[in-house]
Amino acid sequence: MNSEIPDDIAVNDFADLLGVTPRTVRNQINEGIITRTGRGRIALKSSVRALLDTARQDRPESSLDRARARALDARTRAQELRIAREDRTLISMEDALAAIEEVTATFVVAVESLPTRLTRNLQIRAELEEIVFVIRQEVSEKIHKRADELAKGIDHDS
Repeated sequence: MNSEIPDDIAVNDFADLLGVTPRTVRNQINEGIITRTGRGRIALKSSVRALLDTARQDRPESSLDRARARALDARTRAQELRIAREDRTLISMEDALAAIEEVTATFVVAVESLPTRLTRNLQIRAELEEIVFVIRQEVSEKIHKRADELAKGIDHDS
């Protein structure tokens, strides 16, 4: 350490050094930023460090700081997505739709066979086939609507 730097300094001299009023220095003493060593005197080194730390915390973010924060956020998001894919908690829309189509196809084949399995009466069978057709259309429309909403990022509560 340089022995020429005093351990403490008068409040008025410190204010003059900083280019502020002694009142400003006393306010900072009252706020606990600057450390008093005795009547009218403050700890020089710790007070300078405290003022610099306060100035660093209070300074507005630069555009470079914001750009760095955005880049860090983007890298973090990419990492989270990679982990979600590896954990299979995130799958592609294409994979989800393929799974839905596979399950739906199995269901449709089973439902379409019901009229034949339930009755030999052709009139009742035709009525049942019409009901099955309407149900298939409704299910198909809902699946396509929901897929479009998912692709557009629209939340669906029901």
